[in-house]
Amino acid sequence: MNISIKNVREGDWRLLKSEAAKHNLKIAEFLNKVLLKHKNMDEAKGNWNEILHGKKFLTEKDAIKIKEVAEEFRKEFEFR
Repeated sequence: MNISIKNVREGDWRLLKSEAAKHNLKIAEFLNKVLLKHKNMDEAKGNWNEILHGKKFLTEKDAIKIKEVAEEFRKEFEFR
């Protein structure tokens, strides 16, 4: 499939060509690889958002208790 991309800055086009050449890939192959990597990074960010801001599995009281027990355990073995 042949597709044209309009309004690409000259410097960006040269960079794309040189990076593709460094990896011994055609421009289309390199562009596909870069887009796939970008997509995977976005998905990973979504996963972290879900982990950090999603449904909580512990109550605040349970979390505080676990933290206290962990700190006591670390003191017993002289961990920081």
